[in-house]
Amino acid sequence: LSVVPDDWAGLNFQPSEYIGKDGRTLPCFNLTKSGFAMTALGFTGQKALEFRYAYVRRFDEMEAALAERER
Repeated sequence: LSVVPDDWAGLNFQPSEYIGKDGRTLPCFNLTKSGFAMTALGFTGQKALEFRYAYVRRFDEMEAALAERER
């Protein structure tokens, strides 16, 4: 994720584990809403990654602005 800053990725993609049906501990990631949106927008390639990152960041900014207006 070269275009996505490490601090942003670290906040939105948290490494975790779960217990599988066979009892083994397996790796997974806990995603925030922004992390999920970044993953769910299914484009591929560097340009698509840049678009997804800009989209998610702008959505978060708009959501925060709306929340501030409601106060």
